[in-house]
Amino acid sequence: MKHMRKLVAVAAVVVLFGGCAVHQDLVITGDGAGTTDVLVDLDTMLYEYISDLLIAIGGEPVNGDLFDTADLLRAFETHPELTPLSVQSPEPRRLQLALRFEDIERVFETPAAGAEDLFEMVHNGDERTLRVVLTPPGVRQILSLSPLYDTMIADALLPPDNGDMSADEYRDYLAWALEEYAPPGEAPERIGDARIELSIQPEGEIRSQEGGRITDGQVQYSIRLTELLTLREPRTYAVTYRTN
Repeated sequence: MKHMRKLVAVAAVVVLFGGCAVHQDLVITGDGAGTTDVLVDLDTMLYEYISDLLIAIGGEPVNGDLFDTADLLRAFETHPELTPLSVQSPEPRRLQLALRFEDIERVFETPAAGAEDLFEMVHNGDERTLRVVLTPPGVRQILSLSPLYDTMIADALLPPDNGDMSADEYRDYLAWALEEYAPPGEAPERIGDARIELSIQPEGEIRSQEGGRITDGQVQYSIRLTELLTLREPRTYAVTYRTN
């Protein structure tokens, strides 16, 4: 069972490995508390690839399910800054999480240096600015939360951490690794389309944002997973809102 666990962390970098989609809705109050709903949807080619690798290293998904929800609930016990409200795997390759937090700046206090500065909340009178700063070391630290990080699955799917591989080169590498699990010619496009999408709904009037777009009272951000995992320079996303 240890080979099948995944610890999925909250925020713009809720990360598995390339070839999946992650969507997150974040509702945040003026004092930094809030809730988040996360949906992870593995592409069928990645699901089949990981399933085969697990069998090769002596593990096997229970009923074909890669997500052990009981294991995830136990994992959250070591992260008291996050309270799971719901942890479900409605389909073998899908995971749905509902989480609550009291202070978004404390969400990554437990991991090693590099990820704990992911969130910053700046107060200026009745305005609040939530800033998310992605850095190469921070992304690696968040990836290290997954028990798969030190396995052959991570070795096979992650780019080298020396920064030598571009996003396009990484896409092509994954397409080569996964080509037998997809119809001819489809793997590059499906991998290139895999992305993390984050919607932030603040408690109050949105005044400005950085790195995304404002739609229906929310700020929506989107980043391709191949870009995230080959990040070379810090990338900042932010939303400023006036509290009610």
